[in-house]
Amino acid sequence: MTEVIKKKSKKPFIPRSKDPKLNLYSPDDIIKAGGLAEFSKLIGNDKPISPPHIHFTDEEWNEMMKFLD
Repeated sequence: MTEVIKKKSKKPFIPRSKDPKLNLYSPDDIIKAGGLAEFSKLIGNDKPISPPHIHFTDEEWNEMMKFLD
């Protein structure tokens, strides 16, 4: 009689932040993910983020330069 051995399918690790309002993860989460590079891929932090363009009027620039002087 042949015995069938079922392999447990390993669920992929999905990091969950401890606080839903902030992205806070534990060092254990990074280790479970397979290291920092793999963890960054899982949370989507491995792609560059382009900053938004902020337009200042000439008047706003002049005012800022006054504070810097």
